[in-house]
Amino acid sequence: MSANNTVIQKSRYTEGSIGLHVLQLSSVMIFGFLAMTLGSLIELYYIGQIGTSALAAVAFMFPLTMALNAFTRGIGIGASTLIAQAMGQSDHQRTSEIVTHCYLLVTTLTILIAFALSLLSESVLATLGASGDVLNLSTQYSRIWLLGFPAMGLAMVSNGLIRAYGNPTFPGYIMTIAPVIQVLVGPVLIFGWFDIAPMGLNGAGWAFVIGGLAQLALAAYWYFFKARLVYNSLKHFSTNCRQILQVGLPAAATNLIQPVSLGLVTYLLAGFGDEVIAGFGIASRIE
Repeated sequence: MSANNTVIQKSRYTEGSIGLHVLQLSSVMIFGFLAMTLGSLIELYYIGQIGTSALAAVAFMFPLTMALNAFTRGIGIGASTLIAQAMGQSDHQRTSEIVTHCYLLVTTLTILIAFALSLLSESVLATLGASGDVLNLSTQYSRIWLLGFPAMGLAMVSNGLIRAYGNPTFPGYIMTIAPVIQVLVGPVLIFGWFDIAPMGLNGAGWAFVIGGLAQLALAAYWYFFKARLVYNSLKHFSTNCRQILQVGLPAAATNLIQPVSLGLVTYLLAGFGDEVIAGFGIASRIE
């Protein structure tokens, strides 16, 4: 696709049926959300076969995963706003600049956050009320999960960037591939199929890492080959980062309300035992 064609594709949505356009724009995304929900529930079923302690360990980690997801979504909102403005001005170079600098920003932030939390995960989980074997399980799982966080964070930000760029369907593919991989690879690693040593809860963590890498591969394909938005300069990098964060941080703060409240409820329920935490974790996933 040439740069001129890539810049701003002629809109197809100013004519025809509004309902049909809405269906076309949302159908793949709806399928992606359904795949994520179903994949999450199937993963919980796998983990449930390990035992109550494993379910409780994942439940203690859940507020943290939601908080990290909320943070990356907020950064994506900030970048998407700038991209939409550049697209409206038919400025391909500006669009490439923002997307590239956003990826550099998110890569840096997610790696730093993952590293810091891997060191602090045991303390954070203990603060939420985890203890004993559940704390050990949750800490091991969280450290593996955090290895996949940068890839997942970049993929999640990519979803917003791609939609802002004018492609509403490709994010659905990115959303779908991870749960599919987790459903297929999860039991192999968790239970030790095909002569692979069973990893238990850690296997679920590694399945998440593999799914995140697959999402990142799709996002990279869009960036390098489909949209061709590579920008080989750090000029205006600090300015773009500041503009992204000016919008993204307030959005992230708003998104953090739910995981913070979930963490508080988890803390309050921790004293009632692992079974209660495990049940609450399942209910939270379904919700």
